[in-house]
Amino acid sequence: MFYNRKNTLIVFISFLFCLSGCGRDKPEDEKSKTFVIDYHTGKKIHFEDYFELEKMTYVFFDDDNSLFLSDDLQLEFTGKYFFILDKGYAQLYRFDNNGALINKIGRSGQGPAEYYNPGFFSVDTQNEAVDILSDNGSTIMTFNFEGDYLKKFSTPFIVTSFDRLNSNLYFYYSGYFNSPNFHRLHRADTIQILESYLPLKTQAFDMIEMNFTPKADYGYFRETFFPSVYKYDKNGIEEFLKLDFGNYEITKEELERVSDPFEFFENIGSDGFCSTVSLRAGNDFFCVVTLKQGSGGTRVSHFYVNIADSTYKRVISNASQEATNDFFSQLRPVHIDLEGSVWFLTNPLDLKSFLESRTELSLGYAIPEDYFNPLLIVLPLKDHSW
Repeated sequence: MFYNRKNTLIVFISFLFCLSGCGRDKPEDEKSKTFVIDYHTGKKIHFEDYFELEKMTYVFFDDDNSLFLSDDLQLEFTGKYFFILDKGYAQLYRFDNNGALINKIGRSGQGPAEYYNPGFFSVDTQNEAVDILSDNGSTIMTFNFEGDYLKKFSTPFIVTSFDRLNSNLYFYYSGYFNSPNFHRLHRADTIQILESYLPLKTQAFDMIEMNFTPKADYGYFRETFFPSVYKYDKNGIEEFLKLDFGNYEITKEELERVSDPFEFFENIGSDGFCSTVSLRAGNDFFCVVTLKQGSGGTRVSHFYVNIADSTYKRVISNASQEATNDFFSQLRPVHIDLEGSVWFLTNPLDLKSFLESRTELSLGYAIPEDYFNPLLIVLPLKDHSW
C-alpha cells in the first residue's frame, strides 16, 4: 500500500537524501543549445487551474482484490501494455491498457531463471522483450512478454539502472563509489564500455537513483539534485534542458569538497536547496517535477515545457488547502499522451481525501472502499495548444 497521507512529504524528502547527480561540462557552442528554465519564474499557476479535474479518469490495477502492490514501483507504459516492477515484492507484472493483469514476468529467487533483488527494468517493444536488473545490479536478465526466460549476462560493473537502445547498445548508470573512474553514465556494447560521462568523486553519499525516459532509439536522462536533462542516443549524450535554481542549486564543486556528509546535509537543509524529482517526456512536451526543501518547509513544483514553441509554465498547489497540497505533492508523472493529458501514479488515500474536499467535482463514480493499490489518474490539460 502507498504510504499514508500524513507521511507523504516525510517519505518524499527522506527518499531524496539517498539520491544525487550532476552534469558534465560542455563546450560553449553546445551550451547554447540547452533550453534553460528559470525556477524563480513568475509564470505560476495552480494545478487545479491547469488541468480539467472534472474530466479526470482512472486506471485501476487488478481491482478484484487478487493482487497487492507496494508503494515502491517502476512503471512503463508502451501504449498497449503497462509494465510494473514492484520492488517491494520483487515481482514484474504486465497489465493491459485497462489495468487488468495479463501475466507475471519471471519470478523472484536465486534459481537459474529467477531474479534476485531486481532494481530496474527496460522494455524492448520491437522484440517484445524485457530486461531486468538483478543480483544487486550485477546481472541483466531477459524475458519475453509472456514471461519466458531467454538469457542473462553479467554487467561490466555494479549498475543501478540502464536503458537498451538496440540488441547490443546499452546506457548504464551507476551512482556507487566504485563506478569506473567515478563516472556515472556509460555507453557500452553490452559488456564493453565505449565511453563514459558525468564524472563526480564525492564522499557525500552513493547516488543510486536516476531517471531514464526511453524514446525508441534515443531517450532523456536526469539525476536528482542537479538540474540538467540530457538527450542520449547511439552517439552519446548532450545537455538538452536545464533548470536554473539560482542560489538553491547544489554544484558539483560543493559535492566534491564534502568531508563530513552529516554536516553537509545539515548545512544545505538549513540554507534550502532544490532538486529534480522526476522527468517524463512526450514528443515536444515535458514534465519536470522539482522539490525545494529547507528550514522553511517544502515546495513541490511541476514544470511543463513546450520545446516546440520555447514556453513553459510552473504549476504548483494551493498550499492553503491541505488535502489538495498533499495530493499534488505525491503525484508521479508516468506518461504524456498525444491527446493533451498527463498520466500520474497516485495512491488511493490521498486521492480520496482530495475528492472529498472537492465536492464540486462530479466524476460519476467513486474509488471502491476496498481498493488499496496504487492507481493511475489521467488529467487533461485545459490548454491543448501544445
